[in-house]
Amino acid sequence: MCRRLDHHKSLALERRVNPSLSHRRMPSLTRLGLQRFGFGLYLACLLASPSAGQPSVADPSSLKISLAQRSQIDEQFQTELKLLADRCHQLGLAKEAAATLAFIVVRDPGTNYYFVPPSASLEVSRPVQPNKALREASQFWWQHFQETRREYANALFEFCRRVVDTQPALAYQMLHEICWLDPDHDQARTVLGFKSSGKIWTRGSAKISVSQPRIALRDYGFSAREYWRIRSPHFTVLTNCSQEKGVALAESLEFFYLVWTQAFFDYGQSGSTLKRQLEAGKAPSVRSKRPYSVVFFRDRDQYNASLRTWEPMIDKTIGLYLAKRKKSFLYDAPSPPVQAWRHEVGHQLFAETVNTETQIGEGSDFWVAEALALYLESFRPYDTYATLGGRTADRLQFARYHALREGFRVPIGELVPWGRQEVQNHERLGALYSQFAGIAHFLIDQAPGHYRTPFIKYARDTYRNGEPTIALSDYLHINGVDLDAEYLKFLDVDDHQLGRNALGKSLYLARTSVTSAGIQQLDLSHLEWLDLSDTKVSDDILPQLAKATELRQLSLERTNLSSACLDAISECRKLRKLELGGVPLQGKSLATLAGLQELEGLWLVDTGINDAQLNQLYALKSLLTLDISRCKISQTAKQALQRALPKTKITGP
Repeated sequence: MCRRLDHHKSLALERRVNPSLSHRRMPSLTRLGLQRFGFGLYLACLLASPSAGQPSVADPSSLKISLAQRSQIDEQFQTELKLLADRCHQLGLAKEAAATLAFIVVRDPGTNYYFVPPSASLEVSRPVQPNKALREASQFWWQHFQETRREYANALFEFCRRVVDTQPALAYQMLHEICWLDPDHDQARTVLGFKSSGKIWTRGSAKISVSQPRIALRDYGFSAREYWRIRSPHFTVLTNCSQEKGVALAESLEFFYLVWTQAFFDYGQSGSTLKRQLEAGKAPSVRSKRPYSVVFFRDRDQYNASLRTWEPMIDKTIGLYLAKRKKSFLYDAPSPPVQAWRHEVGHQLFAETVNTETQIGEGSDFWVAEALALYLESFRPYDTYATLGGRTADRLQFARYHALREGFRVPIGELVPWGRQEVQNHERLGALYSQFAGIAHFLIDQAPGHYRTPFIKYARDTYRNGEPTIALSDYLHINGVDLDAEYLKFLDVDDHQLGRNALGKSLYLARTSVTSAGIQQLDLSHLEWLDLSDTKVSDDILPQLAKATELRQLSLERTNLSSACLDAISECRKLRKLELGGVPLQGKSLATLAGLQELEGLWLVDTGINDAQLNQLYALKSLLTLDISRCKISQTAKQALQRALPKTKITGP
């Protein structure tokens, strides 16, 4: 039976907020479409449907069914929240509307979302009460908001119990999300090992302790009582930066660790154990484990000087994990290399979680250690959750570039058996590492996700034994040729897959299926590299392009853009490399490019420009490379430009 908001309470509430409404009938929350739906009933109907059977865990259809069911539950929850937020706006409850909408997390395809439960109970998280005139309305909103979140959390918990047998990693992730939705969900909190202390939930020793040891650490240049030891539940941080920075690092590492345990549940935890805990409603057994050790230097110079003995190439690193010493080494900087921090700590988590004493990948399968660490660079933290993966992850752009533009790709079956020396001696090491990252994204993020668990188990066995017990293709149940074909297909992107993903600094979409509609969804303002060559984008993207003012490199070759693109490009004053081959520019003044004073490379191949337009490039004094091949340019005009720009290498016509 559907539950509805009380119409009479709603009408009385509106009249108290606005006395002028007393003599006329106003639409209630229900009449406006804000009706409560019983999530328990909805879930029961959903799981009773014919599609809700439980195929074998090896069957990809099991994942498809689960994801489809979950999507329907999410859609119902988001509909209720949107209606509630709309009503809050109508009643002048702006803060309450914003708090409501904050629980609508729009999920992009191929991106994984992991939630971090708050330590405070639900009641403690209530926003500050508004003025007296709106107080009753706010109280009514809060009651409805709590009930909606709790019903959704209960629905997810029942769904979690349904899928734990075949998909324990999904169930474990959902338990955290349930506690994010309803911080006081006793069953989920208990299974995850939380305990209630008043209005605070804790798991294990949640405190962070700080001390200044009396013993000097000469290996690191740390004098006695001039550095800090910060102990958090899973990390010990030694630092001479400051107490505040050390504590902040420990907190961020704990956040990262909690997301990592969800993302790689199959690596270090047991699905059968989780199932027993859910069935019995019991907390996990607590096992003491040696904390992960991190050394955090004050600056780069001290980092280099302290570690040069152990790593002669230390100057080329921006973070380091030494497996033999079981420590990660990081350093502070005005713009800290946090992606590198996650990369190195990722190495540490994978290596030390299985307590291996074996050097991974010496003889074979070295790629997987780097692939996993590179994947973790896609980590994006938000206030109460984080994401991993996504089609716009920085490392994936370079994988796409090398494979689709350069044609560089080593067959997966060929590179997997390589050991450390074979990999590190490769002549295209950078491109090879990009492929490692791309394969990791493919195996973890590719929908519906049926490669994810076997790949993680392959990684676990490789770390535990130094090499896997069987070949990667046997874990994945697919031959190498078909796997390569699926990987190449994964590198393509369409508008739906692109979604509204947050962008890093790079976006390579050349030769993909993306159109203007996909680009129009994105915020390009922080990009430094954008390549849309050989796509069907048109002038519809020019408003977004004009806002991409941080771009250093832009490629728009062989697109459906017109000469109007020059006006948008003129706003990108930090450009150093611009490729416009095949874009029709005849008759358009190139003087609009005069403001690009940092431009070093300009490709105008087959753009139809003439002598008069070429003369408008004299102002580009930083230009080092100009390609005017297949353009109607006379030798006289070319020679005149060469005299004006003597440092420029001009190719063509």
